[in-house]
Amino acid sequence: KPATIGWVKPGSPADKAGIAAGDRIVRIDGLENPTWEDVLPKVALSPNQPLSMEVEHENQVVSRTIVPQASGPDQMGTPGWDPEEAVVVSDLEPNMPAEQAGIKPGDVVVGIDGQPVHSIFALLDALQANKEKPAAIAVLRHGQPMSFTLTPKEMKDENGQAQYRIGVRSQPEVISSKLPFPQALSKSLDENRKNSMLIL
Repeated sequence: KPATIGWVKPGSPADKAGIAAGDRIVRIDGLENPTWEDVLPKVALSPNQPLSMEVEHENQVVSRTIVPQASGPDQMGTPGWDPEEAVVVSDLEPNMPAEQAGIKPGDVVVGIDGQPVHSIFALLDALQANKEKPAAIAVLRHGQPMSFTLTPKEMKDENGQAQYRIGVRSQPEVISSKLPFPQALSKSLDENRKNSMLIL
């Protein structure tokens, strides 16, 4: 599918390069109209190396250069973006705000407090910024728009840091690569996505 960006981490290489959520990568390293299956290995195999690209930003094609940050034991290039994808509720935690408000598995989260959500990480960021204030969560249920007001609950993560959660689990889509490159890297890219069943 087209390489449209759903979320950019503040302060990341993508953010510093001027890339924003909603931008579509139309060329990267000489490859025209890449899919995410094309983009991910190019970025992963370019840690700390400049990568030239063109993105469609607000209906204009602009040039950008990103330097993916080397990260993890494999020192793979990490840009600090996440693909645009539907945030589908996979599961609900009992007695948490989402279940209590009436959100159901299969609902697609499309917005929070009037801001569109195109990535699970965008929703995660919005919840942390919202803290314990009531939040309006917009969903699609069988294609029908619905809205729920709920108040995130403060929990502690394993490091004792506050996390504001609503009790939703969502599984990001696994993007496989068509390119032949080392099996360990392929496995690592795949597992990064599979293991990110996120609990919000």
